[in-house]
Amino acid sequence: TNASKHGDGRTPVRVRLTEEPGAVTIRVVNVGQLPPGFDPLGSPAAARGMGLVAALLPREGAGLRITNDGDDHVVAELRLQEPLLRPQVDAASA
Repeated sequence: TNASKHGDGRTPVRVRLTEEPGAVTIRVVNVGQLPPGFDPLGSPAAARGMGLVAALLPREGAGLRITNDGDDHVVAELRLQEPLLRPQVDAASA
């Protein structure tokens, strides 16, 4: 939602899901730039939205990173891994 809200309205937001053994990463890229020294949890304005996001993330097995990509894009990556994710067991082989 933030990527759409803060984009330029013309450039599509790109979303990619990648999977690897024991982990998945959701990557959202939109047009924009974070201010120099941006700390998603360090400012009062950010504390409202990002503080809520941080509070809702599990302590183990989840990580969120928000950065500039150096090419006028903001990149948000949410990585979920074990112990939060568990390998799926095939019911036929169980």
